[in-house]
Amino acid sequence: MDISFKYERMSICAFRRVDMTEKSDYRTVGACFLSDLNNNYEKVVPLQGNAVYENKVYYYGQGQAGFSTHFASDEDVLSLGAPGVYNWAGTLIELKYEDVQDPVASRLSRGKRDIQRVMHVANAIYSKVSSAYDLFGYAVTSGYFYGRRKLYFAASTPKSTDYQGKVVIAQFNENNPLIKKESRIGSQFGEYFGACLAAGDVNNDGCDDLFVGAPFHAKDSYNDGAVYIFLGNLRGHLTENGRLWGQSTRGQFGSAVMFLGDINKDGYGDIAVGAPYEDSSGVLYIYKGCSKGVEQKYSQRIVGKDISSEIRGFGISISRPADIDANGYEDIVVGAHKSGNAVLLRSRPVIAIVYQMKSSPKELKSDSKTFSLQICYRYTVFNETSI
Repeated sequence: MDISFKYERMSICAFRRVDMTEKSDYRTVGACFLSDLNNNYEKVVPLQGNAVYENKVYYYGQGQAGFSTHFASDEDVLSLGAPGVYNWAGTLIELKYEDVQDPVASRLSRGKRDIQRVMHVANAIYSKVSSAYDLFGYAVTSGYFYGRRKLYFAASTPKSTDYQGKVVIAQFNENNPLIKKESRIGSQFGEYFGACLAAGDVNNDGCDDLFVGAPFHAKDSYNDGAVYIFLGNLRGHLTENGRLWGQSTRGQFGSAVMFLGDINKDGYGDIAVGAPYEDSSGVLYIYKGCSKGVEQKYSQRIVGKDISSEIRGFGISISRPADIDANGYEDIVVGAHKSGNAVLLRSRPVIAIVYQMKSSPKELKSDSKTFSLQICYRYTVFNETSI
């Protein structure tokens, strides 16, 4: 599932939803349920039809639309991954919302506007970004990687390129095939490069950066996990900026990654990374952004069992950040699938303290027995100021 806070939409998908044909043939085409703040629900089944390619392979038969789902941050666009299309080569689906009559109508009159939804299903045969069993669309995100003028989608195919995995940066084309911009390939067999994706500007250069999880990467042992960092820029090509490494064997660091925005108010974006099998209960890591990218040393390590002794699998998923308690700081919810928990982590206020000390008199004589001391404190809470 995913939520667009800006456009007040929610998408919950059932990628294993089954349709039965007249011949009692079961097809896992998937479906998504879309909702707004007025609780208006709509079921969308993007993959329709019984086409068979060259009388051998169902085109949409096992499509699994909604396996991954993502709302763009600044545009009213929903992208869905369908990794089972065309013999599990996979594809992307775009649902774009457009104002037909009054594009400047206020949010209060949203229900009265004539909203048209346009859907594009990228042609898996002619897009040429994946082959059978590559699972293109396993994870999807979007960002302004090369400047704010154009939105690009990033989608992963973790079994591509001899199981090294690949992430493709592309745009949708109304005439069906995807317009591929570039791609990035993993470095290790079976690391599941592209198991999760996130995007956001961590170095404050105006271009979004891309973060790719590879939870089965082996560095010191097996399944340590890693997160690849690719920085966006105006030159039109993502630049690899190092990796973040898992801290323990079998921890599967990089199973989830999320861009948090600037949670410590230092001017740079921050990210969270989950390692759901580390330390028996799962661990969440927070990394701070900087002018060069992402600091290699984590700023915070949150262990699931420190919250509750019963938590297991903490860090398998991370929600989009949202200010739950209206204190000006965004919070996150972290999934713990093995124990069936969702843990709300609230961001703490960032405080700067300034003090001043004065003595009277300024200089003490050798025979002085008394003096007065004045100490003044002033603290500033980002988003509010107190004295």
